[in-house]
Amino acid sequence: MATFVKHDLGRCAAGTVVEVTPEQGGNVLLIDAPNFELYRRGKRCRVVGGPVAAGATAHLQVQTDDRWMVIVDLAGGRGRIRASVRKLDPQPIDADVTATVPTRVSAQQLLSGRR
Repeated sequence: MATFVKHDLGRCAAGTVVEVTPEQGGNVLLIDAPNFELYRRGKRCRVVGGPVAAGATAHLQVQTDDRWMVIVDLAGGRGRIRASVRKLDPQPIDADVTATVPTRVSAQQLLSGRR
């Protein structure tokens, strides 16, 4: 069983972004309450996130309205686990995207720069 620290975010709205900066490299995971119980027992679970380098900042987005928490573990490494965590409110974007992207564009066209 991995050693980890948990930061309970409480109830979060879908779309909320969580910013996490670990002091050392490891896994940074955003997980809802039911999946946390599975994680804690070492079972398969659904999470958002993954490996993050020491000092790098991860931005993870809440998927559904629910109680969420951040888990930071050292991915099998040893040491003290420390990380800063903060919740960012979703910011509305004031733009008319219909004026910049044609109505029928495939994802492949967008990625290749062709429209």
